[in-house]
Formats: sequence, structure tokens, C-alpha cells
Amino acid sequence: MNYACRALCVILFSNLAVIGLWAQPQPAPRPGQRPLPITRQPPELPGRTEQIWYGSNLGSADLLDMFTSPKQWSDARSKIDVLLVSGSQVGSGGWSCTVLSHADCGDNYLGNLVAVDAFRKLGAWGIDIAVESFFAGPLESVNPAVCATDNRVLNLTLEGSINVVQNVQANGGVVKYLRMDEPLWRWYPADYYIQTGQADPRPCLASSLDEVADHVVAYIQQMGVFFPSVIIGHVELYPEVSVDTLKQWILILEARGISLPFLHVDVHYPRLLQYLSFGLDVDLGADMRELREFCEARGMDLGIIYTDVNWDSQLWDPADYTDQVYFESTVDFINQIESANIMPHHLVYQSWVLPYYTTGAQGARQHPVNLPESSPAVFSQMRLLNETY
Repeated sequence: MNYACRALCVILFSNLAVIGLWAQPQPAPRPGQRPLPITRQPPELPGRTEQIWYGSNLGSADLLDMFTSPKQWSDARSKIDVLLVSGSQVGSGGWSCTVLSHADCGDNYLGNLVAVDAFRKLGAWGIDIAVESFFAGPLESVNPAVCATDNRVLNLTLEGSINVVQNVQANGGVVKYLRMDEPLWRWYPADYYIQTGQADPRPCLASSLDEVADHVVAYIQQMGVFFPSVIIGHVELYPEVSVDTLKQWILILEARGISLPFLHVDVHYPRLLQYLSFGLDVDLGADMRELREFCEARGMDLGIIYTDVNWDSQLWDPADYTDQVYFESTVDFINQIESANIMPHHLVYQSWVLPYYTTGAQGARQHPVNLPESSPAVFSQMRLLNETY
């Protein structure tokens, strides 16, 4: 162990010791990766059922091949309960990734998905369809550059969500789930800025959780009029949105008559380490176990997104980022989640990595490939699923 690594380990252990945590042995990280601050709990009783969600990267080069060569993922297919697609992939008109400059989905757009009969085949295989909806927030401007986290993000509108659901249903499929994309992190002042004293650079933020809730509740109620059978949950970024904030948010929605059926957590690993360096009280394992217990008490499912949590903390030249890098880093993360006995209800295998370099160059959202599931020479996401579940 070199001196830099030894110093990092001492700092991390000191931070954990200060807040009364005990770090258990974890899988050895790959070069350049730092261990996550999680703790182990005694195993739970058996009998809990899990649900597998699967989402390929937006511009994955072989997403369409999943529907023309189904034998290449027959084992993984038998494990997958839900296939998640982006709203822009199944949108049409102004909602399609073919016209949205920020959504480079390659060949994975509505016309091509219809051409391979994707939606009908998913139904025949017993796989439910979920769509990542446009995020919820106060619609103060129709200009995405005015009220958004950056100029690549669009506001949620009822019309956009109706568009994507109708497109799937008009082409032989049934949308069972909509997953709202981070309404709290995008519209409510994040814990990161509150706890570190930094100014939040995003415009048009809501002044309170209640204000965000008003818009989200209205959206869910209106969607219920058009599509009463569609189940609407959401995903949030952690630790920017803390467990305490998530619990408060869930209670606020319940007070308005809305019970979320599921909540998915996207772990922002670099921020987690930064919190520790600030001496903040954060422990992924303890937090997720607390959140899972809170959700279970309300009949909610908690999901954890399984992905390469290191990709946005590395200075990758896009040409150097490989499927193997994604595969090995995601395996490390899954092992650490399991060693912490978090045991999410939804295991969400989803990629959105966008490798970039300090000069500003960036690659496409293609890693990793989906197929095949069994070749030892190919670090595909289907192989990842089979080897970790």
C-alpha cells in the first residue's frame, strides 16, 4: 500500500470512528477506486422477494439486438421483471431523442423499437415496461435553459408523459411504471449545499418541500385520470438528498393522499466521499437500511441502482473507458451493497455513463454493451446480471 492510499484509509477510518461506525472488511477495490463507507448487519430472515429492473445505456449499440436475437440473453431474460426505457427513446414529435439535442440515443428511438416489435415482445416474455418520465418541478418557464439544472434538461409536462405512454400502448405494449427523475434534487436546495455552506447555482428552485409536493401531486393525479393503471414512483440522488429529507418528503406526500409505491436511490459515490472529508455524518449502509425499514412500514419498495459509481469521478479519456471498466466497478459496488446487508426490494441494473476528459471531450452514452450474456471475452451488462444475481 502506497503512502497516499494509506493516508486516505486513515482519514476514512477516523471519520467513521468519530461517528461511531465500524467498517467491516470489503471486497478489494480495483486500482484507483476507494472503498465505500458502509457497515455490515446480521443477515435478515429469508423469504423476501426481489424485483429486477434493467435499463441499457441511452445510446447502447445493441439494444435493438435484444429483440432480434433473444437467445443471446435467455438466462438473464428469465430474471428480469421490468425493462426501463428513457422517455425520449419512446417519445415522438418534440419529445423524441431524434430531435432533442441533449438525448443522443443512437438508433434506440421509437421508430426502430417499433420496427423490432420491442413492446409486444416484452409482453410476451412477461417483462413489464417502465418509462423514465420527464422530471417533476415548478413549471416556471417552457425554456429548459431558464429553469433546469442545466440546459440539457426539460421540465416535466403532462403532455410529454401522455405522449410516451400512448406511443408504447399504440404499438403493442403496456406501460406499467413511470419513474419520475429526481424531483427533489432538481428542484429543492440539496443537502450538499446546505451542509457545506456553498451557494446552489441552479435557478428557479422551490422554496420548500411542500412547494415541490404541490407540483408532483398535481402531476400524479392528472396522470391518474388518463392512465389509472400506471404506477408512478421516482428516483433520487443520495447523499445530496438525505435520508431525513426523503422520509420527510414521503410523509408530506402521504398527507396529500399520495403513497409512493417505490423509491429508487442513485448513489453519488464521489459526493459520499466528499461528505466524509467534511466530517459529515453519513453511512451508506446504515442510511439505506433505515430508509428500507421506513419504506417497508408504508408498503413501499426501495430500489438501489447498480451501476459504475466511479465513472464521474475519474478523468477518463472517452477512448480509454471500456465495458470492462464498467463491469468491474459495478461488481465492486454490488458486492459492497450486499456486504452491508442493505437488501433492496428492487435491484436496478442501469447504465447512463458518459465518459469524459478534462479537456471537455466526451463520449457517447453506450457503455456497456447488453449482449451476449455468456461470453467470457465480452463484459456485457447481461453477463453482469447473471454473475451477480
